[in-house]
Amino acid sequence: MSLTQEPAPQQGPSASGESRQGTVRRRLWAICFALFALEIGSFLLIFPWIDAWTLNHLPRLFPSILWEFQDLWNEPIFKAAVSGLGAINLYISFLQVVSLLRKK
Repeated sequence: MSLTQEPAPQQGPSASGESRQGTVRRRLWAICFALFALEIGSFLLIFPWIDAWTLNHLPRLFPSILWEFQDLWNEPIFKAAVSGLGAINLYISFLQVVSLLRKK
């Protein structure tokens, strides 16, 4: 063996087991990410349009600063922007699931 030659990689059961374990780990992380994006997306899509959205207690903590924020908080355009972020998260979750299904 000369100095420029590299030893051949092992093709035993340990090498294939490590790659299989890495694949399973990557798939589990992808599933967790897809579920996280699905949960955040559905929350952001629905929550701005229910009555609990208006129960914002931040202006009570900083009354001189955040009264203008309360007006913005109740604007339908702001609620639609938050719902749009939720829709983007749902789309990302859908793409992740499709990607997982294609890799089988």
